[in-house]
Amino acid sequence: FLVFGASFTTQGTYFFQSQVKWIVVGVAATAFMAAVPYEWWRKLAIPIMGGTIILLIAVLLFGERSPYGGVRTFTGASLQPSEVAKLGVAIYVSAWVAARGRRVADLKEGFLPFAIIIGLVAGLVILEQSVSMTLLVLSIGFAIYFVGGGAFKQFALLVMIAAPILLFAMWKFGYPFARFQGWYNVWFNPTEAPQELMEIHWLIQSGNGIGTDPGMWHLKSSVFGLWSDFIFANIGADFGIVGMLVVVALFAWFGYRAITISLNAPTRFGALLAVGLTAWILVQAAIHIGASLNIVPATGQPLPFVSYGGSSLVSCLAAAGLLLSISRSAREKKSANAYFAF
Repeated sequence: FLVFGASFTTQGTYFFQSQVKWIVVGVAATAFMAAVPYEWWRKLAIPIMGGTIILLIAVLLFGERSPYGGVRTFTGASLQPSEVAKLGVAIYVSAWVAARGRRVADLKEGFLPFAIIIGLVAGLVILEQSVSMTLLVLSIGFAIYFVGGGAFKQFALLVMIAAPILLFAMWKFGYPFARFQGWYNVWFNPTEAPQELMEIHWLIQSGNGIGTDPGMWHLKSSVFGLWSDFIFANIGADFGIVGMLVVVALFAWFGYRAITISLNAPTRFGALLAVGLTAWILVQAAIHIGASLNIVPATGQPLPFVSYGGSSLVSCLAAAGLLLSISRSAREKKSANAYFAF
């Protein structure tokens, strides 16, 4: 419904019909992941990571180049290997940290191998020229590593290593810095701000409701990607501040329930995996909402479970199914003990 309201003026019902098809696929993925015992994925962690790396390399070699120069999808297909990478990283790093136990905090046996693992995947993703997706992959890995026993000074060192690399990539690619400058101008120099960002600003401020103002449809048609990259802004236009707060509250509730699943997981692997999946969904939602509100520069990240896009929708629903599998296992084993104290 939200995708339809955001895209009808320019795309008719095309995106709506396509999204319905992806919802069917996503629900099937949720059911499958919920039905499969989550411990199976631990046994397949190495093949999953190997397949993820192969896909990331393949898309760089054979993928379709976007107008900005990035290569994120295969020619003629909508699959984004970086979406698969988020799930692959969550499963593999969880299995790896769970197997290491207390050795995670050791420099040689914990920190250095982890830095190589997460650096390899993040490096391949950033070569696709997707800074925001790289941040998500790093967030998933860092969350699992830190909660799994990594020392804070090691976490700080990882951030110190990653930050300059990301800044250099932003400078090298060019368009991320252009987006940053556009975001800066919205707040401090509106006359020089990109028209699209100002229109998103006006769209949220109007908040006149669905169909109450013909001018609203004209404003929506001028915002490219309103159905995906800025759908939270469309929610603000259609439902006002109440609608936006409801969406934020729903994600907060999702995070609360997901952390509860983690705390009650019957195994260390399940607890860490739930943490990684929670970090994925919440960080991605925060990035999207921040970009839609012009709190952070535009990133191109879809809103989980809401924005148009098959790869993102299916991967997020698969993550939700995996959380359901961990939750069901906890109930079956009647485990009430937490492995971690937050």
